[in-house]
Amino acid sequence: MSKEIDALVAEVLDDRRVVLNVGSESGVSDGDAVRLWRVVTVTDPVTDDVLGDVRIDRLLMEVSAVYEKLCIASVRRSSSMFPAQFAGTNYRLAEGAKNRRLISGEVAVDRGDQVTVYPQEDSLGSGTGA
Repeated sequence: MSKEIDALVAEVLDDRRVVLNVGSESGVSDGDAVRLWRVVTVTDPVTDDVLGDVRIDRLLMEVSAVYEKLCIASVRRSSSMFPAQFAGTNYRLAEGAKNRRLISGEVAVDRGDQVTVYPQEDSLGSGTGA
């Protein structure tokens, strides 16, 4: 079983595709699943003490092209690999944004966002969904 690969969004190409900063030399293959996620720090509502961090999945993609040092991940419609709550159909590029971003409802993708690539045999890993 291959290990998951942590990466970053290097560029937003258009309304359905992003470039990641990992490629074949990191073990990425065409068809690998990609989870875009963020970390939310949870605090106690009474004391404001930090209770811990929770990783929240924001969007699921699939690697559609692989190069030596980068790959392209594409947003996919709902399928057995990508449940409907993660795979939208209304993605568009935000106009006038200084950093180009991909938007669907409340999901925006910016350069530097964290992602994890899951080799095909790993399915989508055991991350926490939102």
